[in-house]
Amino acid sequence: MTILLRALLVLLATGGCAARPDGAAAPALRTEPTAAGLAELEAAAARLVGATRVDLAADVFTVDAEVAVERRRPRSLSGGEDGLDRSAPARLRLERLGATCRLLHAGTGEVVALTAVACGPVPD
Repeated sequence: MTILLRALLVLLATGGCAARPDGAAAPALRTEPTAAGLAELEAAAARLVGATRVDLAADVFTVDAEVAVERRRPRSLSGGEDGLDRSAPARLRLERLGATCRLLHAGTGEVVALTAVACGPVPD
């Protein structure tokens, strides 16, 4: 019984299931959105999804730590969308590992470290 009580106290003291093991990345939000940070995020996102260019909103990752990036639909010879690209959107997540912000492709696990992006933990 004493061991169970100690385990419960340790669990409560460390925050329960919200606690992260040392070295685990945590979801993050941009704390100081800048044009340079946005440009770096767009380049990183393009690299992660295998595109030449990705357009992100100026306020991306300021409210949510994750974003879905859809591929542009191919154009037909007449200039309209032909709707042939039915691939699922790529899920990208902004994370913080120590003092480093990074962008993670949730589907592949590939990560790009970011130097021009300031980020902090997602509030509870």
